[in-house]
Amino acid sequence: MSRRAAPATAIAAAALGFLGAGCGGSSGPEPPERCIAEWNADEIAKTLGKHAYDGHEIRSAKVEEIEAPPGAENIRSERTCLVVFAVAEGDKEEGRLGLVVTRFGWSQLFELGYSDAKLLELQRSAHGGTNAELFPDGSLE
Repeated sequence: MSRRAAPATAIAAAALGFLGAGCGGSSGPEPPERCIAEWNADEIAKTLGKHAYDGHEIRSAKVEEIEAPPGAENIRSERTCLVVFAVAEGDKEEGRLGLVVTRFGWSQLFELGYSDAKLLELQRSAHGGTNAELFPDGSLE
């Protein structure tokens, strides 16, 4: 390999590595394993995942454990799992594509007790912090 080829090869490899780092829809911290396991074990949750994948062409989500908001009457523990999909802005279901664990199991985002504006903000925040890949069967990894 010539001296000129070596830098070009290094630059190409670095560019491919940089591009590869963005694959898989992960830009946030590791998702809590407990939340991923609970999601994947629940058919209702996976049904919403399938809907998000097929109906909205979503491929990633923000999965986190949050403190229960004061207005969330059906969240009995201090902390709970939250899954919010990275939906396109203006989507007809924006502000509603996600689930939170309540005393009834996985439930709709309105259980958080947030206003519609706050739910939209929550949904939009998923774009900058996705940390889980969504699969066609509705499961997360």
